[in-house]
Amino acid sequence: MTGGRVDWCPDTGGPARQQRGGSISMNYIDFFGLRASPFNLTPDLKFYFRSEPQRRALSYLNFGLSKGEGFVVITGEIGAGKSLFIEYFLHNLPKQRAVTATISSTQFEADSILRMVASAFGLREEKAEKAVVFRNLEAFLLETHRRNARTILIVDEAQGLPISALEELRMLSNLNRQNRSLLQIFLVGQPGLRRKLASASLEQLRQRIIAIYHLAPLSEAEAKQYILHRLRVAGWHNDPALAEEWFSAVYRETRGVPRLINNLCDRLLWHAFVEEKHAVGEEDVELVAQDMKLDAEGLSLDFDPNPDLAPPGEPSAEAEVRPLKQAASGSDRVVDFRNPNEREK
Repeated sequence: MTGGRVDWCPDTGGPARQQRGGSISMNYIDFFGLRASPFNLTPDLKFYFRSEPQRRALSYLNFGLSKGEGFVVITGEIGAGKSLFIEYFLHNLPKQRAVTATISSTQFEADSILRMVASAFGLREEKAEKAVVFRNLEAFLLETHRRNARTILIVDEAQGLPISALEELRMLSNLNRQNRSLLQIFLVGQPGLRRKLASASLEQLRQRIIAIYHLAPLSEAEAKQYILHRLRVAGWHNDPALAEEWFSAVYRETRGVPRLINNLCDRLLWHAFVEEKHAVGEEDVELVAQDMKLDAEGLSLDFDPNPDLAPPGEPSAEAEVRPLKQAASGSDRVVDFRNPNEREK
């Protein structure tokens, strides 16, 4: 900053800061002496934080893994950290004893999902007939079985799978040799996955579910530890200093959802950088959160960029900021899929 004005960096579109020795800081990473950005949205294992919900979910995954068959279902609200959680789980599997594959795009029907599974395991069967694809996939599973290894398929965003594709996966899970299942399937998705699994046409699949768990948001205490963990991994040394009420305000605004925490904290560090602040408090959270809500309103289909130009006789109403629905609490039991009338019997 020179002569009372801000020098802007043309590369980032943000302010440039003078550092010791005359070098220019173009982002908050340099300004606060960090090694990396602590709140990126892209999953990164070095920032993995093992919260209580994650610990419980891991125990359910390990239980399902020990059974070696059927389905394991993990659900969570949008932004609950499911992708990083699964990446952590896969990273810790013994590579010699487990062959894994992940499908993330789930907008396809039964015929397509068989090819997607084969492709995920490295089998190229784009032009082959379905019967050929199935035989080749079965041969691959048998060969893995002979090597005394496990084959695990992870289907992310599984709430998008149509009923026909889920039924196809059930048929694949039935493959076995010498009383041992050849393929175990983990379904990961948003709460809509549970509603889909409750469909009457998926009764046989439900009977093959070994374990099911809902990944809940962080508690307020865990949210604070989560933030501190990510900051310390990134090389933070109490700059900026974070007031205790700052953490409480972040939790109020994000309800403990990791992705929302990352979004808000990233903006808060940018705000502190722009304002050249080395200590932040509750008022900073309120200011930045309000800006983010205004940004969200600007993306709404109902957003009017010229509210003062409303037709005569139509009073302008303040835009309503609707709070997001509170994420469901964690569940540590297999879901009862029966309807209420059946449960009363």
